Amino acid sequence: LKFYVGKNDFWSRELFRPLPIGSVNLLIPALKDAAYHMEQDLFKAEVRGQFTKGNLTVNVRSYTPAGDNFLLTELSCSGDKPIKVTVALITNEAKFPTEFLSDHEPVICPVEAGITDGYIWTKRYGEPDKTKGYSAVIATRCIGADPKIETDGKSQSTATFELQPGKTVVIASAVVCNPDTKDGDTLACAVDKVKELNSDKLKALGDEHLMWWKKYWSASFIEIDEKRVESYWYGAQYMLACCHRPGKVAPGLWGNWFPVDDMEWHGSYTMDYNFQAPYYGIYSSNHPEIAEPYYEECMKIMPLGRETAKVMGYKGLLFPYVIGPYTHETYKAIREEHVDQMKWIGTYLAVNFIRHYQYTLDMNFLKQKAYPFLIGLADFWDEFLQQDESGRYNIRGSSCHEGGGENVNSFCDIAFLIPLYKALLEFSQDLGIDAERHAKWQDILKNLSPIATKLINGKKVFCMSDDEPNTMGTSEGCVNGEGFPLLYPVWPGGYISTDSDPDLYQTALNTLEEVQSWRGYNGFPLIYNQAVRLGYSATLYIMSHLLEQDMTANLYVHQGGGGIEIAGATMAINEMLLQSHQGYLHFFPVWPKNFDARFGNLRTHNAFLVSSELSWGKVKSVEITSEKGKDCTLLSPWYGKELEVIDLATNKQVPVSRKGEKHTFKTVPDNRYKVQCKTD
Repeated sequence: LKFYVGKNDFWSRELFRPLPIGSVNLLIPALKDAAYHMEQDLFKAEVRGQFTKGNLTVNVRSYTPAGDNFLLTELSCSGDKPIKVTVALITNEAKFPTEFLSDHEPVICPVEAGITDGYIWTKRYGEPDKTKGYSAVIATRCIGADPKIETDGKSQSTATFELQPGKTVVIASAVVCNPDTKDGDTLACAVDKVKELNSDKLKALGDEHLMWWKKYWSASFIEIDEKRVESYWYGAQYMLACCHRPGKVAPGLWGNWFPVDDMEWHGSYTMDYNFQAPYYGIYSSNHPEIAEPYYEECMKIMPLGRETAKVMGYKGLLFPYVIGPYTHETYKAIREEHVDQMKWIGTYLAVNFIRHYQYTLDMNFLKQKAYPFLIGLADFWDEFLQQDESGRYNIRGSSCHEGGGENVNSFCDIAFLIPLYKALLEFSQDLGIDAERHAKWQDILKNLSPIATKLINGKKVFCMSDDEPNTMGTSEGCVNGEGFPLLYPVWPGGYISTDSDPDLYQTALNTLEEVQSWRGYNGFPLIYNQAVRLGYSATLYIMSHLLEQDMTANLYVHQGGGGIEIAGATMAINEMLLQSHQGYLHFFPVWPKNFDARFGNLRTHNAFLVSSELSWGKVKSVEITSEKGKDCTLLSPWYGKELEVIDLATNKQVPVSRKGEKHTFKTVPDNRYKVQCKTD
């Protein structure tokens, strides 16, 4: 068994990427050609295996504790004699031909191996020079055994012991990088961590682990008839929780799963969509805390953003399209090239800040993180936007998507400027500041150039810019399935949906049907969210068909760019069941009425937690928890009938006002309300 070890915070500045640390390998010769069964338990966040050969059975249980950086593996066996087990720590030296170094020569990051105080270890450095940058160590102890230990002193250390029938051995590996230490001595810290382990500590780690995951899974749930889609939803939630913790470094493209040195696109923070995409569904899934490392990394690069804008001759924030947690200096060398291409990167980064506040109404988050980031972007765009003689604001010198050149009124810029300025108007009012800037922002929203359109097959669709009348893909259409970015105004922009201006909505719907990006490269975390926002009734069936083809047994979806971004499509599932972005709760808006479904504690705009059930085509129940005490408006799930609202704290009815099928009632912070049909 080989366990690859990666850590979000082990990055090389010089090589521009996160690096794998090494691997923990279990070698059991007696199990050669054994039958086996492996299972991944999402609820307990552990992997279990059973290996059988003749009368020998070996059971393996592995997990990484939710609260500490260990890999713990329990081994036990049944049979008539002990078996030999070797634990091998391997950290390979690697050569990197890297385009980011001026001499273009291959670079070697050194590795070491050894034994300290009776514990084996391997160490890897993040830079060619050992004295610079980070190092990472794996130190291992075999608890319950007295192993023979060896090392080659270079890249491998081993511990060999006999596993007795009926006995359990715990192979405990501590994984340490510089941020985990007080003085930067990663080896001493890793050895101390395994040295301190005992049965009480192991039990405490296990108990804490189970409690953490129980709390995580208790935050929300879905239960739907389409089990393939349901499985994807849980698998994506699991993946994000495995590579995010508040106060830690945000993961790159591949999370902490990088078994080789040269992962695609360096595994960096690629911010033209990849870095943002994993978080699309976390807000409605009631896991907003998942994105805390994302916000921290965005805040850290604000000084670089200010400096970059200054280099370009402007105030405010302007960002390159790719970055890493410790590589700001390295990126300065290529900054101007990428900033010249895509000036909308910062406004795209802002989308998750905006959603977090809309779904949580967390005033501290707004004051300390969201608003400083948004206002920095406004400082740039207020100055950069050019107003022509007709009063229209134009955007020049910013390319479409990942293309080069300097376009006029790129669809990406427009798609993200509109939500930025709408949010600034709303959020500044909540904070009671910057009222003097409202007139400017309102004027920009009123007079910003629209996204360019063209006719394809007799239907109006969006295209890339005023000077680039093509859609993504070919000049005559999107036959290669790469057109999903043209729907950025639908999502992540979020300002076109079924309630929008009919012509704008129809243009978006035409574009969706024309691009056919259901399996388009990079499109998975975007196109399904866009389709649901447009009320596309076939979305569930199309998603299920894709998952049948592309989702593997461990619930990972192999799509295009890949990596943790594939979690972003959970938003589509949530919004098939419940939508709130239009200012009211809309139950099962894009869900087939012949499919049963229920959900618990999905989060909505204005900080409501909502539970409901659809059975035999009818909504059976609605329960709403109000976190912040905002007025709650919902579209009646019982069309044409009166409804009543019960305050579950007092068991009394709450007054309800009605306008058509929309019903509104006042709420109290932290109170729960039951909504029901009067005539049922």
